Amino acid sequence: MENRRPRAKKRGLTDRPPRFDREQISLQVMVLPAFLSVVVFSVIPISGVIISFMDYKLGGGLFNGQWVGLKHFADMFSDKLFLRALRNTVVISFLDMVFCFPAPIILALLFNEAPFKRFKRLAQTGSYLPHFLSYVVVAAFWKIILDNKGIVNNFLLSAGIVNAPVEFWTTPKYYWPLTVIVSLWKNAGWGAIIYFAAITNVSAEVYEAAIVDGAGRFRRVFSILLPAIMGTIVVMGIMRLAGLFNASFDQSYLLGNVFNRDVSYVISYYTIELGLRRMNFSYSTAINLFQSTASLILLIAANTYAKRKSDASIF
Repeated sequence: MENRRPRAKKRGLTDRPPRFDREQISLQVMVLPAFLSVVVFSVIPISGVIISFMDYKLGGGLFNGQWVGLKHFADMFSDKLFLRALRNTVVISFLDMVFCFPAPIILALLFNEAPFKRFKRLAQTGSYLPHFLSYVVVAAFWKIILDNKGIVNNFLLSAGIVNAPVEFWTTPKYYWPLTVIVSLWKNAGWGAIIYFAAITNVSAEVYEAAIVDGAGRFRRVFSILLPAIMGTIVVMGIMRLAGLFNASFDQSYLLGNVFNRDVSYVISYYTIELGLRRMNFSYSTAINLFQSTASLILLIAANTYAKRKSDASIF
């Protein structure tokens, strides 16, 4: 018998080359403004980092400055003011990581275990509201409360805890704890939304089965809820760790003063002061490039470690 060649299989619907769906045009047009904003405000300005290697003068053009190499970076690490700002930035960010990062997780777990729905909704709404306030309003609010004649000092004096009003905002040793308190008050409720949404994805059947088996609240939290939201916790932790060199400028500018400057001065404030007040654009760009590079390294390192130890990671 003659060997016959096998017939070619008919191409199915899945083998056809994809055709552009005209219905997607409107959706792509909606995405276009966001894409253009990223290109204009994030991608194109990257070319400006070249002035950190130049002695840039305003009005001379982006590439017309004298090339100085790593001079600004060498000056950076010999500048006592920068080193002080770096120390304050790392300390404040570390305190924020230790105290402010777990606070939304605990708050979301408390909201989930709240027995009364009306109280639960009221507490959730009340915790969200400070996030929508401008930091100018937040700073003014806390300055009034902790003023010499404010509510806190009046209570401390009437209770006999202190003999004289406490200078909260002019005493350096109080600044770091107060920044943690202000951050908790403003952001903890809003941050809890992400974890509360992750908790709602927990299977109700598993939760009810644990109740039937006699598991208490703490056992359900540690055996069911926390493992279920661990992926979200890891991702948020990676992003928080990547911002270790980016302490809040708002707090430093609005709550800092000449009395607590040694502990309130952060890199973001230092960069803006150099660029806008002293017109030292090359040096301020070098500092900003250092911040971005350090944050990128921390992001990659944290993500790599998380990927090895767990299934959760950003990329």
